Amino acid sequence: MMTIGLKLGFVAGVVALAVQALQRRDNARRRPPPPPSWPPLDVDGEQRSPASTPATEEFSLSATGEEVAEAARATEHEAAELQQRLATAPIEGAIHTETAPAGATWVDPDDGACPSSHPVKVKLRSRVFHLPGMVHYDRTNADRCYRDGAAAEGDGFRQAKR
Repeated sequence: MMTIGLKLGFVAGVVALAVQALQRRDNARRRPPPPPSWPPLDVDGEQRSPASTPATEEFSLSATGEEVAEAARATEHEAAELQQRLATAPIEGAIHTETAPAGATWVDPDDGACPSSHPVKVKLRSRVFHLPGMVHYDRTNADRCYRDGAAAEGDGFRQAKR
C-alpha cells in the first residue's frame, strides 16, 4: 500500500516539474525585446548621447523690463481686439434666449405653452421642433414658439420624427 502512495507522489512531483519547465519556456518566448537605444541628441550642432548630457544643465530666458512691458501692452491690445471682434461677430447657429422683438418669427412660451399665433414648439437643447398633432406635442414644454415649421427650420432646427 505504501509503495503505491510513493509511486503516485513521485509521478506527481515529476509532472509538476515538467509543467514548471514548460511555463518558464513559454514565458521566455513571450518576453518583449529590449527597447531600442535612443539616438544621440543634437545640441548646438554637436552630437551628445543622453548619458553624456548633464542632468543639471539649465536653460534660462532673460528679458529687460522694457521688453516685458512691451509684450504686456501687445497682449492687452490683442485681447481688446479679440473681445471687440467677438462682441460684433455674427454667431452661426447661435441660440438667443432673450425675448424676440415685435414681428419676429418666434416668441417666448408662457410656462411651456405656445400661443395660438405661434403653435410650433421648439426645444433648444435638442434643436428639434414639434408641430401640433405630433405624438409628443402635448407633453413638450417649449423653450421657444414659432409661427410655422419653415421658420423653425430657417433658424436651424429640425422637425421631430414622430
